[in-house]
Amino acid sequence: MSIQKDNIRIQIQAYDKGWKMGNDLNLCVSPEISWEELGSIIRKHKQCIHPSRMTFILPPARPIAKEQWKMCLRQSGVYDESMITLEPTLSGVWLWHPIDYYRKEFLDGIIKLVKARSAPVEIYGGGVPVKSIRKYVALPPPLRREDYLPFIRQYPEIFLVEVNTVTKKTIVRMNTNLELPVWFER
Repeated sequence: MSIQKDNIRIQIQAYDKGWKMGNDLNLCVSPEISWEELGSIIRKHKQCIHPSRMTFILPPARPIAKEQWKMCLRQSGVYDESMITLEPTLSGVWLWHPIDYYRKEFLDGIIKLVKARSAPVEIYGGGVPVKSIRKYVALPPPLRREDYLPFIRQYPEIFLVEVNTVTKKTIVRMNTNLELPVWFER
């Protein structure tokens, strides 16, 4: 990234109620631009986010009021290497990344857990109980309407879901041999 003489580097972190929404956005801007202009620059990078839905917060926890948006960054105390937190005005009103990004992150977390925590074949037939997946893999807020088991069942080529009809335990394991789902009684 080339920096012009008087430009500063800032890092924008997107949060929604304490949940980090994704990768940071690194920008090189003039310290003389206003908060309104910064909102427009962010909108160029993240098209789905309108500046009217943004809340800027400076460390430690100093929100920039809408009345202060005419001020320049320098007047607000933003200097080189500053970190600015960006939050939606209302929780869930915008996403930092497309919804597929959050689906992929969630899927990768489940795959990582199932590969790492699979029990020996003698216990649960070599899988991970759905309870454990719920415990160790957090559901991202944009997917709040999803449930773990229906989400996992969308990927039969990756996961094999076994349900014991007697104990009602549901076990998930990697589907390495492209097997069909199994319901069995013991």
